[in-house]
Amino acid sequence: MPHKSLDTFFFWNSGSEAVEAAVKLARHATKKQNIIVMQGSYHGRTGMTMGMTRSKTVYSEGYGPLMPGVFAVPFPYCAQCSIATRSDGKYNSGNCCMDPVDQLELLLKRETAPSDTAAIFIEPVLGEGGYVPVVPAYLKRVREICDKNNILLVADEVQSGFGRTGKMFAVEHYGVRPDILVMAKGIANGFPLSGIVSRKELMDMQKPGSMGVSCAAGIAVAQAFKDEKILDNVNVRGKEMMDMLKKAKSDFPNVVYDVRGLGLMLACEFVGGKSFASKVQAKCMEKDMLILTTSIYDTLRFIPPLNITQEDMAKGLGIIRQAIEEVAAGEDPPETKTKGQAPE
Repeated sequence: MPHKSLDTFFFWNSGSEAVEAAVKLARHATKKQNIIVMQGSYHGRTGMTMGMTRSKTVYSEGYGPLMPGVFAVPFPYCAQCSIATRSDGKYNSGNCCMDPVDQLELLLKRETAPSDTAAIFIEPVLGEGGYVPVVPAYLKRVREICDKNNILLVADEVQSGFGRTGKMFAVEHYGVRPDILVMAKGIANGFPLSGIVSRKELMDMQKPGSMGVSCAAGIAVAQAFKDEKILDNVNVRGKEMMDMLKKAKSDFPNVVYDVRGLGLMLACEFVGGKSFASKVQAKCMEKDMLILTTSIYDTLRFIPPLNITQEDMAKGLGIIRQAIEEVAAGEDPPETKTKGQAPE
């Protein structure tokens, strides 16, 4: 685990169930009810987690009323920040304005008092919101705010956990300790297994009980990480993909707006307004490769298998590069670069 204090586990079946378990633990341990989530976050589609998801309205549209007591604050998404982005469409991703910290502190004064707030949920890499790694300084400030106000910090690592970012858990890139960590997906390589981990003192406040479905698969996956040197492969293959995406951004600035990510959890955001992501996706499908879009912004996500070979990666990168070239060939260079925006 990312920190020695994370020593007690409960296991479930799906990511959404694990998120719900984290909410129950946070409320029970703190005797407080409200939850804070990030704008752009995805935590699931069950009755409770729909009320926490803020990536797209499609996940909860028509299913209200949703769970009360959930408040949302901005995530530090520099590529779409009106403060960080200059008039020419460029921004300095390494110099966050930290306005989201101010917004969080205002929320705790205006809408949900610290005495009513049980937990802050955050994805270290925003998933459905666009594969956006959190700004390190922001996450550290959130930790400080939680410590000051007796609020639990919950890291939702359903997507980013188990080697996806080049470390076992994405929070390891930042050196910040969560009070509760949520895991699923990679924990058992696709078998229905999820769980949460926290401090024993918090876990022991709840009645005993856990489910062991697919735990043997989880043990096998943990062993495969060691035997097959999975993290080493993730970091090498991730660099190969990021190098290609950065080259595409340099070669086609009228098409590619931003590239970002950690390990093999990468994203390419396109110049807004022309549905470039869908066009590149279609070109890739014509060449027998499936890729996914994400976010309300024009973005493609890349999440290849953690054990992808050098040969398969080279083949895939060739297809993606060719698809971007073909889409770019049909575009006239604009007079000015346009900041990314939600596609029509």
